[in-house]
Amino acid sequence: MNMKKIIVASLTALFAALLFSPMTEARAYDAANPPKPGERARAVFRALNAQRGPVYLKYRTKPADESVTVTFASSGGIAYTDVEFEGGGRISTLYDAKTQDVTIITHETKSYVVANDGPAVMPFEGTLSRVSGEEGGKFTAVSGSERINGARYDYDRITWEDGSVETLYFLPMTDTLKWWSADGEMSEILEYGSGGVKEEFFKIPAGYKRTKLPM
Repeated sequence: MNMKKIIVASLTALFAALLFSPMTEARAYDAANPPKPGERARAVFRALNAQRGPVYLKYRTKPADESVTVTFASSGGIAYTDVEFEGGGRISTLYDAKTQDVTIITHETKSYVVANDGPAVMPFEGTLSRVSGEEGGKFTAVSGSERINGARYDYDRITWEDGSVETLYFLPMTDTLKWWSADGEMSEILEYGSGGVKEEFFKIPAGYKRTKLPM
């Protein structure tokens, strides 16, 4: 299934959470004070669940036979997800937490549709749902080191209560997140924090026309 179909299919799935995170500064560790297993992953999840300000996340992944770049941002009760396909094409969604409306924007045709009472379309849905509770999600963790594309990274490999496993990869001896493996899919983290949030993300581009959902 290609990413365009995944986005459309996701509109029929149940998902609950609009999350916010503050900007976090990179931390360096040393041999005398190494990070504990799961410490860096917990910090990432805590930031995603802070609900104290805008959040911005940009990453590259390859769900099928085509790479896509995903940009996610949230601010003021609106969540923005943009998917740009390596071979061309781009689709964006806007989720309004108050009305629960989802706006699907197709940039190729400069058009958009509005789905009433639809669920949010967000990256890392399972993880964000787990960490949205007061306890921030329960998991066990092991830490280690692996190579990705010839470069060495530290990792926190976590196992959730339901048995699902995710691995977060960091630059050695830092908490700088570079790769995230979840649901069998590896994503390269390009940017994250709040600095990349733009007001234009949350508006329909000028000149785009509203169309109806297909029956």
